[in-house]
Amino acid sequence: MKNKILLLFIVVFSTILVMGCKISGKVVDKDGQGLDNITVQLEGAGKDANGKSKIAITDSEGNYSFDGISNGTYKIYPNMTGKQFEPSEKIVQMSISDVKDINFTLTPTQHWSGRGFFDRYKALWGSWAIQLMMSTYC
Repeated sequence: MKNKILLLFIVVFSTILVMGCKISGKVVDKDGQGLDNITVQLEGAGKDANGKSKIAITDSEGNYSFDGISNGTYKIYPNMTGKQFEPSEKIVQMSISDVKDINFTLTPTQHWSGRGFFDRYKALWGSWAIQLMMSTYC
């Protein structure tokens, strides 16, 4: 009986190692709404057949997943031109179970405001110089 249980354990464990596990999560905006068509990259031992990082694209609810991931350490990060996410990346250590809730949030973009720039230097330059510059450039 012990031998049968041991054999069953070995078969199940070997199958898990061969199939790999899953890494999944979600990409959302600041209000918690899922973002679609965001590229999420997986770097580390999980290269594709061409030696490149694996990528996943978020669905309409912001969900993504990487299937068939073997044991190892991976870096996961969302990528969208001109956008920043919090956190910018996560390091994941895979073992024999799935890793869930590797989530990212789009951070609001900071816009440069000329008025804010002038207001900050008002004390340094004096209000008359600021007014002259603002009437010329704003």
